[in-house]
Amino acid sequence: MLLLQSTKGMKQPFWKKWYSYLDDVLIEQTESLYNEDLYVLLCKGRYQLCTNNAIYSYADKYENFKIAFDKLRIEEHDIDEVLILGMGMASIPYMLEKIYDRDYHYTAVEIDEVVCGLASKYVLNDLSSSVDIITTDAYHYVKMDKKKYDLVAMDVFVDVEVPNKFMTTPFLHELKNKVNDKGILLYNILSDTKKDLANSNVLLEKCKTVFPGVGYYEIKGNRIIYWVNDGGASL
Repeated sequence: MLLLQSTKGMKQPFWKKWYSYLDDVLIEQTESLYNEDLYVLLCKGRYQLCTNNAIYSYADKYENFKIAFDKLRIEEHDIDEVLILGMGMASIPYMLEKIYDRDYHYTAVEIDEVVCGLASKYVLNDLSSSVDIITTDAYHYVKMDKKKYDLVAMDVFVDVEVPNKFMTTPFLHELKNKVNDKGILLYNILSDTKKDLANSNVLLEKCKTVFPGVGYYEIKGNRIIYWVNDGGASL
């Protein structure tokens, strides 16, 4: 991995982008109250945000959501308002705008102020979409927020773990109340190791009691649990 000094500008020189197709380029390393180590890398011409163990964001190559959007034919759904729980470096708005040419309004909830700063520094200024960042705990935000959304993306991780409070049946009911009629819920969880798969299976069983017609996609060590609020029809 090529190590470089932190860069204040958002645009990277051509040679860095070129080199990133050969090897990852470290653009910035930092830390926060919630993440002991955070790395902004340039990988194959795209910004990637990761910890020592997990990838938080990777532009349009954040494949768990990219593949789910493809399978759901996201461009065919009537979507205006989007809620993102766990923004990272804004991969979801990035790919929906840049890949699917969607013009949505985003409410992005991210507890880590440092991560919010990195998203603003490297990604958000390149988007024309409206992104309102709420720096708070997504668990409390969902409980207090009265608004409903056409798409809710649940992507909260602390390193490789989804905190337990986000996997309880009461929280799932709160998520259900955030989804408009005909709206979509996507819930990302790891399913790579035996422990991950066991946790994912427990969550899926809880989801089956809350969301009629819930389904899931297995995507390269992740599981995207999806629900369309249409009375139980499955995609």
